[in-house]
Amino acid sequence: MTRRNLFSWLVGAAAFGLVGGLFCRAMWTAREAARQTCCHGQMYFIYTALLNYHDANGHFPPAYVEGRDGTPWHSWRVLLLPYLEQRAVFDQYDFGEPWNGPNNRALADKIHSRLFQCPSGRDRDRTLITNYCVVTGASTACPMGNTTSLADPHEPESKAIVLVEIANSDIHWMEPRDLAVDDLRPRRGPRFGSPHPQGVGVVRANGSYELLDHDISIQDLAAQLQFFEKGSGARDRQLDKRPN
Repeated sequence: MTRRNLFSWLVGAAAFGLVGGLFCRAMWTAREAARQTCCHGQMYFIYTALLNYHDANGHFPPAYVEGRDGTPWHSWRVLLLPYLEQRAVFDQYDFGEPWNGPNNRALADKIHSRLFQCPSGRDRDRTLITNYCVVTGASTACPMGNTTSLADPHEPESKAIVLVEIANSDIHWMEPRDLAVDDLRPRRGPRFGSPHPQGVGVVRANGSYELLDHDISIQDLAAQLQFFEKGSGARDRQLDKRPN
């Protein structure tokens, strides 16, 4: 092979590699965009269920329902099942035993596949893990031991974040565990985050979906999670352990 032919071959190979790389990048970008759209749709589906629960009961579901021993037994995700087209599973759920009791554990894989999973999540092979959580805290939409309601969709609290994506999830979808407002980015375990490079998906109480920066400060995030002013008990409600 002459030097000229060798040079031409190298130039052609480099051009082919560049075009191939750009094509693969474009394909990945298109697929990620589709997964992001699907994630948005899933979060909005869950939000709609939250809103329908609110309409039926006068408030959002509690983050968890306590059992006889005073510890969390049942998650808000279980309470939402009738509003997520999963009434048959809900009707078989036993509120007299913990979420991981023998009866309830057998129902874990009966819900619609990937209902609580981000399409881009690294936990896609762990079908019982959730990537969507509420944030618990004294002034959030899910204060510990209480429920909250939207008296007017135009009030300031309607802009508060009620649903977030999480990364590094090890939370079973039935487990009464979410993120705490004072521990949003722990060194290990579930944290506020997303596999989407564009940002972390959140849904506000008014139904708006947004992507927040991955590096948003904890202070800014906590401020956007504030559903009502700290120390206010005016919006507290009694726990409603089962939806109508």
